[in-house]
Amino acid sequence: MIELRHSHDLRLPAWGPYTKKYTGISHIPDIAAGLRFDLSVFPGFYRRHVLVPNAKWESGEHPWAAAPDLSYFAYRYELEWKDRVYCDVAFSADGDDARLIRCRFVHRHRH
Repeated sequence: MIELRHSHDLRLPAWGPYTKKYTGISHIPDIAAGLRFDLSVFPGFYRRHVLVPNAKWESGEHPWAAAPDLSYFAYRYELEWKDRVYCDVAFSADGDDARLIRCRFVHRHRH
């Protein structure tokens, strides 16, 4: 494995979808120190079902859109089957030290 040492320079931005447990956004303020801050959104119904966006297996959310430089990326959280009720969560750049998080809920029940 010595031949692979120093051969992988991904040059990833400090902000991105790097979390390993719950889908969301991560910030890496110090690569050398190995520090990472994760933030996830858990949408749900009041006093009922909460969607836990697990990054390791199917959990009702999926990647929805992304900019090539990761200055913007979004997930769709399907709260009810067939897009009847869902939440689109988008993360976008707001300078080097901040990100905006937008949650848009859609309810398409037919009576």
